[in-house]
Amino acid sequence: MSCRLLLQICASAGLIAMTGVWPTQQRAASENGMAQAVRNQPSVEEDAWADDRSSDFNKTGVRIYRTARNAERYDLLPLDPTRDVYLVMFSLPVTGIKKGDILAASADLAVTNDCGYDILFGTWMVLGATPDETLPAGELYMCMPMGFNITNFPPLLVSGSSGMHHGTTSRHGYYVAEDDIPNTRYVNFVAYALSDRFDCASPSPPGGLTVSRNATTGIGQLVVLHYSRSHKRR
Repeated sequence: MSCRLLLQICASAGLIAMTGVWPTQQRAASENGMAQAVRNQPSVEEDAWADDRSSDFNKTGVRIYRTARNAERYDLLPLDPTRDVYLVMFSLPVTGIKKGDILAASADLAVTNDCGYDILFGTWMVLGATPDETLPAGELYMCMPMGFNITNFPPLLVSGSSGMHHGTTSRHGYYVAEDDIPNTRYVNFVAYALSDRFDCASPSPPGGLTVSRNATTGIGQLVVLHYSRSHKRR
């Protein structure tokens, strides 16, 4: 029995609380074949908190990159019976990475399960060569693949409950540059849905996990702090 099949069986039975789910190969999402996965353009505020506009870094040698709130690039983490679909939900470009520099990233994402059965919600973070890359571009994962089931059935001993229904994740990752990186790199936050059923009617079969947004406070966002060891502090 394959590990992936065992994972799906356990997910259906509600037996997995948390698991590391590793992608085996690059499987970029095809937007042409994914009508429900509506892509949105994130807004990027580079150097948003810097107090020294004459330099790439502020006086403490830190540059801050952040997306706007509710800047998720897709509205749905789709289920697909033919393949696992990994989507870059947030992406931020980082330039001028020197040996010894540190990147610290934090991402938040919320989704809703309206399918009536358990669906695995997984995420990870990479430093990629493009804003759509789901696997590392020679560098390590900034945070490892990990996920949990969003249950959607009455749990045992809890009368009238509908399970979790909603799922929220906060992931944090770090990268220390061992050498100078001359080209732009992208901090990409990747998310996916996984199940052994593909008959979800929401929003239409095969369905998936719907991205949750909050118009007042915002939920989803990616923030990257670039700490420079080579920048001359003043």
